[in-house]
Amino acid sequence: MNDAAVQSGDTVYIKEGTYKLSGRIYLNDKLLHLYGGFNGTETNLSNRSSDIGTTLDAQKNNDRVLEIKTNSTIDSFTITGGNTSNSGGGIYISNSSPIITNCTITGNNTTNG
Repeated sequence: MNDAAVQSGDTVYIKEGTYKLSGRIYLNDKLLHLYGGFNGTETNLSNRSSDIGTTLDAQKNNDRVLEIKTNSTIDSFTITGGNTSNSGGGIYISNSSPIITNCTITGNNTTNG
C-alpha cells in the first residue's frame, strides 16, 4: 500500500494472500479502515467471503506487524511473525481505540510487554 495514495478516513480492501512484510505497518497519523478477505472481484464490503484468508506476516524480522495510534479498523486478517524486544509483538496500540474484528493474532513474540 502506497502511503501517499491513501487519505485519512479511507477504506482499503485487501486481496487474499500472505503479505510478507519488510517492516511494520504504521497507522499513526491516518485513520484507515483496512478489510482483508477479498478475492479481487468484489465491488463492496458485503460481497466479501469470510472464508478467504489475508495474512500479514512480519517474518520474525525483529519488528512488530502493526503499530496503531489512530482509531482505525482492522478486519479479517491473520497477524503473525511479529518479533520485537519492545512492547507489542503482533500489534502495538498507543493512545487510541482501534476496532479489531475477525482477526487471528498468532505466532508473535515480544520480550517486553
